[in-house]
Amino acid sequence: DNRLHHAFEVTPEVFERACRLFRASGVRVVEPIVYRAHGFFPGREVYFLDPSGNMLELRDPTWQPGMPTPTFDDVTRARAR
Repeated sequence: DNRLHHAFEVTPEVFERACRLFRASGVRVVEPIVYRAHGFFPGREVYFLDPSGNMLELRDPTWQPGMPTPTFDDVTRARAR
C-alpha cells in the first residue's frame, strides 16, 4: 500500500468542480473527502487514481474547522455554479 503521491493545491471552486468531473467521468476516488483540522497540511483533500493507477491528491487549503463537511456524494450532487 504505497501512499506516495503528488498533491495539487486548488481553490474551493476547482475542488468541487473536479469532484463532480471525477464522478461524471468514472474516476476512482480512493477514499471519502478528508477534512484535516490539524497537522502540516490542514484543509480538505480528495485522493484519486490516474489511468495508470498512480495516486493523486487535490487539496483545498481554505477549509477550516467549523466549516461544513459535505461528503463526496453531497459535493457531486451539488449543482454546477
